[in-house]
Amino acid sequence: MQRDVAVKVLGWQSLSGDTSGTKRFSHEASITARLAHPGVVPVHERGTLSDGRPFFVMKEVKGRTLGQVISAVHQASSGRWGELGGWTLRRMIGALARVAETVGFAHGQGIVHRDLKPPNIMVGSFGEVFVMDWGIARVIDGDEWDPLTEDEATEVGPSPGGTLRTSTGDVVGTVAYMSPEQAQAKPSLIDARPDVYALGLILGEMLTGIAVNGGRPHHQLFGDILRGVTPELRIGSGGPPIPEELGSVFSRAVRLNPSERFVDGTHFGLALRRWLDGDARRAKASELVDSTSSLRATLDSLRSQEASLRAEARATLAELPPAAPEALKLPGWRAEDAADALQARLERLEGTLFDALRGALQHEPEHPEAHHKLAELYRERVVEAEMRRDDRQAARALVGLRRHDRGRFRSFIEGNGTVSLETVPRGAVASISRVVEVDRRDVLQPFMQLGPTPSEAELPAGSYVMEVRMEGYHPVTYPVRIDRDGHWDSAPSPFGDRGPLVLPLLGDLAIDDVFVAGGWSPLGGDDEAPEGLPGVTPWIPSFVMKRFACTNEEYIEFLDELVAAGQGAEAAERLPRRVIAGRDEPLFELVGSRHRICAGPALGESSLRSPVTSVSLEDAWAYASWRSARDGVRWRLPMEAEWEKAARGVDRRPYVWGRRFELTWANVAGSRPHPSVEAVDVTRRDISPYGVVGLSGNLREWCADPYRDSGSVGDGQSLEPMFGWAGDNAGLYCVRGSTFFTRSAPARVCARFAATPGERIVNVGFRLVRSYPP
Repeated sequence: MQRDVAVKVLGWQSLSGDTSGTKRFSHEASITARLAHPGVVPVHERGTLSDGRPFFVMKEVKGRTLGQVISAVHQASSGRWGELGGWTLRRMIGALARVAETVGFAHGQGIVHRDLKPPNIMVGSFGEVFVMDWGIARVIDGDEWDPLTEDEATEVGPSPGGTLRTSTGDVVGTVAYMSPEQAQAKPSLIDARPDVYALGLILGEMLTGIAVNGGRPHHQLFGDILRGVTPELRIGSGGPPIPEELGSVFSRAVRLNPSERFVDGTHFGLALRRWLDGDARRAKASELVDSTSSLRATLDSLRSQEASLRAEARATLAELPPAAPEALKLPGWRAEDAADALQARLERLEGTLFDALRGALQHEPEHPEAHHKLAELYRERVVEAEMRRDDRQAARALVGLRRHDRGRFRSFIEGNGTVSLETVPRGAVASISRVVEVDRRDVLQPFMQLGPTPSEAELPAGSYVMEVRMEGYHPVTYPVRIDRDGHWDSAPSPFGDRGPLVLPLLGDLAIDDVFVAGGWSPLGGDDEAPEGLPGVTPWIPSFVMKRFACTNEEYIEFLDELVAAGQGAEAAERLPRRVIAGRDEPLFELVGSRHRICAGPALGESSLRSPVTSVSLEDAWAYASWRSARDGVRWRLPMEAEWEKAARGVDRRPYVWGRRFELTWANVAGSRPHPSVEAVDVTRRDISPYGVVGLSGNLREWCADPYRDSGSVGDGQSLEPMFGWAGDNAGLYCVRGSTFFTRSAPARVCARFAATPGERIVNVGFRLVRSYPP
C-alpha cells in the first residue's frame, strides 16, 4: 500500500517459558484493535513471525510524548504562561481533554487503561492525540483474560524503575500515577475511576511542570499511596499561576474516595471542556481589552493636540483687537475649527472605547482588566462632572464606577478626602461648615471643629468654609474644596513669595475690607459664560478686596480733595460723564468747593451710596493712587483672576450664591420693574463666599489687566498683580460682572468683557484691592 507502518513484536525474553507475556501481548493487540476511536492508534494486522514471535501492525505515529510537551511549555513560561511552537496551557488542556474523551470511550466499552501517564500519550505532527500502551488494560465484567488477576499478582511491591511488578516480573502499573485502590492489586476494586485519578495527576503535572508524586523514592511513594496520602499541587517559585477552575478539577479527580471523583473519563473531559469554553470567551475578551490600549493612547494624544490647538487659537486671537481684519483672524479661526473637529473625533473614539470594553464583558462578565479600564473611564467622568458641579452627570458616572470597580477606587467612591490647615502664626482654631444647597442656593451647615493649627481632618467630598480664628487677629473666611480621595493643603506657595495662611493682625483690616486667602484657585471652565476662559488652576497670593464697589460718595471725596489741593483742572477731567444725544454730560457738578450729584433723572435712583459709574480705567487708577496716599496702604485695581476668585471661591460655582440661577438674587435685567443702579448695600443674595457684595449685578467693574483670550495667568502659574497705571490707552482691558440691564447669561461670575481704557461707560464702575501681606 506504499505507506509506512509500525510493527510491534514481542521480545525473546517474554517467550522464555512464561505464557503470560504472550497472553498480555495478544491482549494488548485485541484491546487496541477493539477501540475504534480517533484517539487510539488503529491496528491493521496481527500474526506470528517465522521464528514464533507474535506481532501486530499499527499506524505509524510521528510526534512526541505529552511529557515532552509539558516540559517544553514550562521551560518557556516564567511568571506567566508562555508559548512554544504553538503549545500553550490552553492547547495542553485541549489535548488532555481529548485523552479524557478517548479514555471515556474505552470506559463506555468496559475497558480500563490502568497505566495512564504522559509518556503513554503521543501528540502527532498534525495535532493528533493518541493514548498508547493498552497492555495492562482490564475488561470489566468481560470474559477476556486479565493481565492482573488475584492469583497471578499475590506479591506486589515497588521496583527501582517506578513500576509495580508481580512475582514473575510483569509490569502492572506506574507508581507515580497509581490510585490507592489500584495499588492494592485487587482487580475487583478496579473500575473507570483509577483512570480518572491518573488523568488528575497528569493535569497537575501540566499545571505545575513537575509530576505531582515525583521527587520521592518509590518505596516511600508506594507507602504513601497505600496509606491514602492526598496528592497536592506543588507550585515552583516564579511558576505561572494556576487557573482556579482547573485547580478544582484536579482536586476532585484525585480524591481518595473513588465515589467522590468524576465517574469516568468522559465526565473529566467535560469539566476540561467547560474551562476551555470559558477560556475561549476570556481570550476574546482579552483581545478586545488589549485593543483598547492603543485606542486609549490615541485618545490621550488627540486630547493633547486639541488642547494645543485651542491654546494656539487663543494666543493668536488674543493679540488682535476685535476690529482686526478677517485675514489676521483666519489662523486663529482655523485652529479653533481643527480643535472642534478633533473634539468630535474624540467623542466618537471614546464611544468606541466604551463599546469594546463592554463587548469584552459580554464574552467574559468578570474580566478583571475590562472592569478596571471601565472603572478608570467612569472615574474620569465623575471628576469632570463634579468639577462642573453637574450633580446629575456625576451621579450617573458614579453608578458606572460602582458597577465596575473591584476595590481599587473604594476610597474614591466613599468620597472622603483630607484637609491640612497651617497658619502663621500657629495655634489658630477653625470651625468648619459644609456648603449645602437649600432652596436653590448654597448655605453653610456647621460640620466640625478643627485646631489648633497645624491640624488635619478627613472630610467627605464637597465644598466647605472654615472660619479661622485666633486672639489678636482678624477672623478669616477660608473656603476649601475636598475632592474624592483628594487632599486640600494650605501649604506655602511653591513660588517662594508667600507662606501658609497668614492671619491679618487686628487693625490691618477696615470694616469694609475683605481678606481673601491665597492658594491654588480654580478659575474659568464655565462654557455658558460669555467670553469665558478655559479651566485653569493658578496660584493667587492673598489679597484684601473692598466689600463694596467705590461709591459716588467716595469718589466725590476724591474730587473735592483735588479741588482743595488746587487741582481743579484734574478734578474736572476726572468727572464721571456720559454722552447723551451727542452731548457730553457730567454726572457730578461742582458747587462752590464741593461736588454733588447732578439734579435730574440722569442716574435714576442713584445716590451717594450707589456705585460710581461712567469713569475711565485711568480715572479708577487715579482714585486708587489718591486712596493709597490717604490710607497709607497700596491700593490697586484687581486682576481679573483676583476678581473671579473673590466672587466664586474655590469650587468653580457659576454664581456667587451657588450653581442655580435666580433672577431676584442680583440686580440684573428683569429683577425689578424699572431697571436702575442700586445702592451698594442693597445686598439681596449677591454676596460671595468671602463676603464681597455686588459682584453679580448692578454694575460691571474695571480690572487691571489687558484683555486676552487666554487670560493673564495660566494653569500652574503664579499671578503677578499690576500695581499702577502704565498710561497705555491702546488696546482693550478687562471688565467683569453683570449690570442692572444684563440679559445674556446674567450674574455668571465667569463672564468677561473688554473696553478701551479711555471709555467712560454708563454700566462700568470699579472697586479696590491690595496685596496682603504688603
